[in-house]
Amino acid sequence: VKGMAAIRLRMGIHSGPVMAGIVGHLMPRYCLFGDTVNTASRMESTGEAGRIQCSTGVATKLRSSGMYSMESRGLLQIKGKGCMNTEWLLAGSESNPCSRTCFVDRALSGAQALADDVQTQPSYTMLVQQPSVAPKMAVGGG
Repeated sequence: VKGMAAIRLRMGIHSGPVMAGIVGHLMPRYCLFGDTVNTASRMESTGEAGRIQCSTGVATKLRSSGMYSMESRGLLQIKGKGCMNTEWLLAGSESNPCSRTCFVDRALSGAQALADDVQTQPSYTMLVQQPSVAPKMAVGGG
């Protein structure tokens, strides 16, 4: 849309164990909890627009697959974690058919298309069907 700034996403990746459950009675939501979720959130929040920041564990797995190129970002002070080494996901390697262009640019173009659609529509109406009986809280683990 003319006159609007382009959407620039920042992404963060971390992997590990999580707890999951449904929280809430009036408006139940499926939620993930744990250190893994917090670390992934910190990878995103300390990243840069247009880039994908990964924890060392994820970077090691991606690099060992031979399908991705990584660049060390070095030590960062991460809230609640202390100093962590992080890495940028640069691109797919020659052997990977899904390169950075495929991975990041599709996400960016999808977000831009959504923003364009929101700008062209006068309004959106959301219909939410409330359950007749509130579901019971459930917590699972893995």
